[in-house]
Amino acid sequence: MANKDENSLVPTSINSLGPIHLYTQQPSYYHTQSETHRTVPEFQQIAGRVNLFKGIEDAVTEEPDLWSNSTEDKPPVFESEPGGESGGWQPANERVEQINRFLRLRFGNLAEYQTKIALAPSLKEALLWEETEKKTLEELLASDEWKVLSDGSTQVMKEYRALSTLRAAYSGLCEKEYLQDHCVIPIKYFADLLVTAPVIFMVTGDLGSMQNTFFPTASQGFLDLFELMNCKTRSLNSYGDCNGEMLPHGVSQVIAKVRNRFDWIAILTPYLHVVTRELKTQQWQRVVDPYLIGYSSQVPDQLFFLARWSNTGLLPQTEEMVANTMSFVASPDNYNLSNHGAYDPNAGFINSFLNWPTKYSNGWSRKYTKMTTIQERLRGLVRTFASGDLFSEITVR
Repeated sequence: MANKDENSLVPTSINSLGPIHLYTQQPSYYHTQSETHRTVPEFQQIAGRVNLFKGIEDAVTEEPDLWSNSTEDKPPVFESEPGGESGGWQPANERVEQINRFLRLRFGNLAEYQTKIALAPSLKEALLWEETEKKTLEELLASDEWKVLSDGSTQVMKEYRALSTLRAAYSGLCEKEYLQDHCVIPIKYFADLLVTAPVIFMVTGDLGSMQNTFFPTASQGFLDLFELMNCKTRSLNSYGDCNGEMLPHGVSQVIAKVRNRFDWIAILTPYLHVVTRELKTQQWQRVVDPYLIGYSSQVPDQLFFLARWSNTGLLPQTEEMVANTMSFVASPDNYNLSNHGAYDPNAGFINSFLNWPTKYSNGWSRKYTKMTTIQERLRGLVRTFASGDLFSEITVR
């Protein structure tokens, strides 16, 4: 069955998934338990993967030469090591060109302020560029012609901080050979990522800052899934205690240098065993391969894909991870809501209530909601998944 939502990153129907678990090589639990299970002859990949850069490609029909008036500071060329087929970045490396194109499109107006709108060969080089450029900008904006434009100078510096943050982060990841495909993601695709890897650990910021990013424009299905899987803020320290995979060393070196430049950075994981431990229910087999995602309010319409533990990119194996999430949601035995952080034992006598996020036409707020109501909405998500229409219920704009 083809995806009904052609803009979705992940399959929206059980019928587009294969029955074999990637890690155990046993029949997938969700497929064997689902009433809509159909035998699939072999494991299928996602049909029609989305090119997240299509909008950028369409917008840049005639890309201006931002370096036409200069004989230096050209965009960097990453060459391969002598004698090695994969010893380094190729001159036409698609990943480097993707992020460079995004930077030129998003921050091209900063080129007239003598800033480099491209990745540097290394994180160290990017920070050196920033030191020089920031000094030049501050001197320029302190001139008499800018003193009467205080709002304008403030905006220029905000734009520059956003550029320098992304340039430093991705230059460092490129240097460590962790630069991924689809490293800039339209924010609406966080709905797909939430279903794929719904258990969140905050590297910087807290869960409230992430909620403030998404909840105002999210659907009720999004709020329900997010709240179910994240009954409390989990920090980077708690990630170390969850029996998860180690953060790749090269990535941790880069993030240590840029972590405070983003509004928040989070590890998105498929670690549903953490949820069962928190809710004191039956154990769940761990699925692997988290994501590292960052957000900057200076670029509010985008998310920044910083790393994946396997270094294989955004899309591989998401189909089994989604099936894992929906398998969990399909059985209320997996989540004892009485142990949820939103549970208030004094809110009801006969019926138990949760202080749960609730969607309104102009935003959201927390409201005491019956557990049975929440469970019915969660069962509704499973039904829409089985019918191939999951992302009509789980959305964010």
